[in-house]
Amino acid sequence: MNYLDLFSGIGGFALGAKRAGLVFDNHFNSDIDDFCNGVYATHFPESVNLGDITKIDGVELRNNYGEEWIITGGFPCQDVSTTGLRKGIGDGTRSGLWSHYARLIGELKPKLCIIENVRGLLSLGFTRVLQDLANIGFDAEWKFIRACDVGLPHNRQRVWIVANPSGDGRTTTSELPAIPRDMGGLQQSDGSIDWVAIRAFGESAKAARSFRGQPLVYRRDYGLSKQLFELERRRVKALGNSLVPTIAEDIFRRWRSSQWAT
Repeated sequence: MNYLDLFSGIGGFALGAKRAGLVFDNHFNSDIDDFCNGVYATHFPESVNLGDITKIDGVELRNNYGEEWIITGGFPCQDVSTTGLRKGIGDGTRSGLWSHYARLIGELKPKLCIIENVRGLLSLGFTRVLQDLANIGFDAEWKFIRACDVGLPHNRQRVWIVANPSGDGRTTTSELPAIPRDMGGLQQSDGSIDWVAIRAFGESAKAARSFRGQPLVYRRDYGLSKQLFELERRRVKALGNSLVPTIAEDIFRRWRSSQWAT
């Protein structure tokens, strides 16, 4: 099985796959952010970064590495977010990179595709996504899931779409994912929610330390180090653009245990 992780960021999807016990013969990712690519390469050194999604040739990948693929990715949300530009996923928008995501699904014909985006997609492009999937021969199911639905102490509202080839004999799972709609027991942070605390960074190092119970930033007599501020700014952005690995892990586990994986 080969894996292509699009808009890979710091590796939320890949981490979910790893936690679910998936092992890939070939691992590829695609992102153009240097900071995120550095984090990804540190945790997944086996992955080959293909760079700009618009330059990836799915037909070539399929010819060179075979027909068994999984694709994941959360395409840019700036134009579909309710707090963003609200231009939708048309040509010329950052969210319009969905068209290349759809192109690669059609070229690689993966056994499983998982798509994640903000809730605003439901009103600014959701129909287009489903139509594109149908046009390339894929069935889809979806569910709106929050971070707090899996016990994390923040909201992070996202729509998750799971797609597989139409008429291939696989079964869908209407329980995907059957997660109680309540806070549940709060889990110890594994780093995926540190951005909540770091948001206090620009206001007060003391406040940020109190969130974490440990030093987070350091002050000099004349204020914060410029280098430290830039590092934390990029880290916050990367975490904010990422996803909840626990949800991705749950979906991968359900896929492994279902008839999809046979």
